[in-house]
Amino acid sequence: MPTAERAFDAPSAMAAWDCHMHLFDSEAHYPLSANATYTPPVARLEDYDAVRRDLGIAFSVIVQPSVYGADNRLVLETIARQPDRFVGIACIDAPLDADAAVRLRDAGVRGVRINSVSGRDPGVKAVESSVDALRAAGLCVQIAAPGGRALPIARPLIDAGLTVVLDHFAMVNPADPESIDPLLRMLEGGRAWIKLSACYRVSRSGPPDYADLGPLVRRLRDVRADRLLWGSDWPHPEFPHARPDDRVLASALAKWGLADAERHLVLEENPPHLYGKPTDPRPFSP
Repeated sequence: MPTAERAFDAPSAMAAWDCHMHLFDSEAHYPLSANATYTPPVARLEDYDAVRRDLGIAFSVIVQPSVYGADNRLVLETIARQPDRFVGIACIDAPLDADAAVRLRDAGVRGVRINSVSGRDPGVKAVESSVDALRAAGLCVQIAAPGGRALPIARPLIDAGLTVVLDHFAMVNPADPESIDPLLRMLEGGRAWIKLSACYRVSRSGPPDYADLGPLVRRLRDVRADRLLWGSDWPHPEFPHARPDDRVLASALAKWGLADAERHLVLEENPPHLYGKPTDPRPFSP
């Protein structure tokens, strides 16, 4: 079996996943939400395909960005165009009933996202009101919230029997034990997953190695290596003038001290346990 290290050097040999990426298209076709806090660059599927091939990525999770609100058309259309490569994360702004949740799942969606990076997300209440439908459909809840706010959002959802995925290292301060220790306890329970994504959002030391995240990654690995995922956050929409190097981001796992077998776990084995393969009729239960 090929090692995770070769995932980004030998595209034809791998089954690596990018568990966090976005697409953006013309505003004429996909207007921005009235609540959008930034104007994204145009970044189409064809552009991402070039990056995916360069890194050796086989499967991807396309995540609904905040600028489109609950208009999930681009996510759903991308999955329909490449159903063997993509699964998706949608956003909702109203409660889902059981039938609506199943329709999302059958369209290739594997979860719904709460994004309170720029303030309170109206999707929080929608998700809280959709717990039964989400659980029955096997959909997870993905949470992006800074400053330690992700865990209080996640806890009642976990207690209700849902699986949660915490974006971007849960957006904790990597040097703050008061935020890291509760995160480790939540991870240990098995219903929380963490994306090692967008390291530039949380690292204080910065590129090229984002070295201050190494101790945090190793602690996460020691608790539940089987609950870690990797994502590129391509096309890094809020950093248009200082766009990170995707190859540097892909190589960070090794620099943070993850061995070959551990990188293989993060890149290849863990994602299908959470999301299923793109062509599966429903995701696996973690």
